[in-house]
Amino acid sequence: MLLSACAEQPWSPTPHEARTWVSTLGEDTVAVEQFTVTESVISGVLIERTPETHVIAYEAELNDSGHIITFELRKSTPSANPDGPDPLEWSTHVQDTVATVVRTVDVNPGEVRASVPPGVIPYLGQVHPSMYVFSQAFDQARRGAQEIHLLGRGGSASCRSLVYSQPHEFSLDLFGSPITAVLDADGQLIGTSGAATVAKREVRRVKPYDIMPSAARWAAMDVAGEGVGTPSPGATASGTVDGAFIEVRYSRPAMRGRDIWGRLVPYDEVWRTGANAATHLTTDHDLTIGGHVLPAGTYTLWSLYTETGGEFIVNAQTNQWGTFYNEEHDLFRVKMTPSATPEPIERFTISIRDTDAGGELVLAWDTTEWIVPLTVD
Repeated sequence: MLLSACAEQPWSPTPHEARTWVSTLGEDTVAVEQFTVTESVISGVLIERTPETHVIAYEAELNDSGHIITFELRKSTPSANPDGPDPLEWSTHVQDTVATVVRTVDVNPGEVRASVPPGVIPYLGQVHPSMYVFSQAFDQARRGAQEIHLLGRGGSASCRSLVYSQPHEFSLDLFGSPITAVLDADGQLIGTSGAATVAKREVRRVKPYDIMPSAARWAAMDVAGEGVGTPSPGATASGTVDGAFIEVRYSRPAMRGRDIWGRLVPYDEVWRTGANAATHLTTDHDLTIGGHVLPAGTYTLWSLYTETGGEFIVNAQTNQWGTFYNEEHDLFRVKMTPSATPEPIERFTISIRDTDAGGELVLAWDTTEWIVPLTVD
């Protein structure tokens, strides 16, 4: 977790000194960022490791109010990975309430103009906002702002709610969940926590160092198949039970050294049963699950865990993101039977097993399998 504002801080940057940030997902370092801020310029580099290592170099020019008036970004892949993602380059110019975004190196080059509010912040195209964005948001929060606006390379500005609790904490909304930023005793950012979000990233400030060798090393690891990759890759589990073909499409988050049941997957809250998009089950025959008939078709799967057991939830709503669960569409819930695994399972895994009594759907992660018996009608 992040350092608290009351913890001893061995190093704190001066106003114009470089700030370096390490972003982790469990035990894995997934990004590192470094930037400097003067009265008129922000200059920085972000190295992201997912899904492949890439380097984002950016520079922003500020006006007398500290708002960005020009922004330039260059995204590239280290030479250690010659087959990595193609480069991107774009710039943003803000004049009064009009922003002009020019994409020069892009799969869709061109120019777009958009109406924007004062203080709009061009972001780096990452799902998790960079610490440069938090730095700008913090400056606006100190002036009383309750929301900020982020501008992407497509030219659309999105509003994010901003809550500032003087003097040690503020939060920035990310898809309905707050990323919490913590400040030190001097009122400077220590880092951020995404524990309440789907991203789950933790970011901490460290003493500046040369971050560029990390980019080359991580890119070489990508080529060797040893990189971080996609945090929660998509997967398909399928099987045949008494003539019925059953398929489950889901995503597979990893433990990464984290406690799973009751922590990463909270107790007493409905879980998406995976990551990213909602988990979908398709069957070409009618099934019976826990005494409930499930007609042939496609459904979404959800689950809920407590200290003493778990529930398996089948929902009629489909084609939604995993954060959009609507209980009104539940078809039924059945109890799941937990079973210990002989060794920890690093990635969440769904499997379909044929049994003498019919079949079973198995949700396995860490040292627990959750078993849902089923039969074919």
